[in-house]
Amino acid sequence: MIFDNRVILDDLVDGLAERFYVCSMINEKDVHNTIHPHAVHLDGGTTLRLEFDFSKALIPASDRCYNLKCSTNHTKKGVEMIQPVQLKTKYCFMNQDEMDKDPLSHCNPFAWPKLDSHGACLCAAPYTGPHCEECLEGFKAVKKVSTTKAGKEHTSCAIDNMHLTDAVCNSHGTPKSRDVSRLEDVECDCREGYGGAFCDFCTDPTFAYPDC
Repeated sequence: MIFDNRVILDDLVDGLAERFYVCSMINEKDVHNTIHPHAVHLDGGTTLRLEFDFSKALIPASDRCYNLKCSTNHTKKGVEMIQPVQLKTKYCFMNQDEMDKDPLSHCNPFAWPKLDSHGACLCAAPYTGPHCEECLEGFKAVKKVSTTKAGKEHTSCAIDNMHLTDAVCNSHGTPKSRDVSRLEDVECDCREGYGGAFCDFCTDPTFAYPDC
């Protein structure tokens, strides 16, 4: 979380121990249900990095949403709210049934996944594989940390400009140039009936993509 440059953490607390209580997770329905971070780090002077151990938290069966609130209420400086810049937070814990139905719990978040009726991952092109962790021909797999699933690496499919194939045009056209390195630079010559930057819709709206 980023604070306004005018806020200096050391002006709000007297020591490292007090920083543990500057920001906490507070239940939306029960303000007494509070989860304090077990570690706090100050990075770069204006960024406060919080680490929580949710395994010890008492999460209710219902009303499982929390807000991150920051205050010097627990310090000797007295009550003073710290207003993060343009930050509104809401963190909701999922139960097992919700996790079973959540595609991001099973599939690569970079693939904009959905689950079918059998719970299998449905991947957006050019992602493929049981968990959307593979790439179609013409793309290369690059490992990146997902912001959706913090700290976990997933496959990000980047254009393989050395082996660019028709897959970049959704196999309904051919790339005008194979000497590109970024997806936004690709231009496609689409087959009759197909249009769009990547030949990803029908020019005749009475037809349904991808058959057109």
